[in-house]
Amino acid sequence: MPLQLQLRENCLKDCLDELSKSWGVAFQQKGVKLETEFEPSIPAFRFDYQKVQQAAANLLNSALYQALPSGTVTLRCLSRPNGAEVSLTGATEHDQKVFDNCPTPRSRPRNYQESLAGGLTIAKSLILAHRGRIWVEPSSSGSKFVFSLPMDAS
Repeated sequence: MPLQLQLRENCLKDCLDELSKSWGVAFQQKGVKLETEFEPSIPAFRFDYQKVQQAAANLLNSALYQALPSGTVTLRCLSRPNGAEVSLTGATEHDQKVFDNCPTPRSRPRNYQESLAGGLTIAKSLILAHRGRIWVEPSSSGSKFVFSLPMDAS
């Protein structure tokens, strides 16, 4: 059964801001700083608020697990020519295969890393359902998880 999206006019900045505030305590408890940089000029567009928030939460969870104490994770949202781009820097994983390492659907994850891999696979499916893209690339602070969403996802 294909993933059902509830596409509504939403503000991506609000979606990510709400998410970053809810994750703030978890980052503080680990001694990791969570910074946000949201471009204010991104217009509202149609996307599934809950599913995009879940995808970003799965990336935050992975970044928190991988971040070193006293490290910094930065969540950014930028406008791009045909959409919006969300990036998360500060994680240490930088292999594209990280999005495909999900345990088999009928098996339970054997450890927390397998659980994270499942979360990243879910993030990938949620972004692809929006006709978006998701990838990871090296950065000066470890790696950068990125996803893009088209502003015409209807």
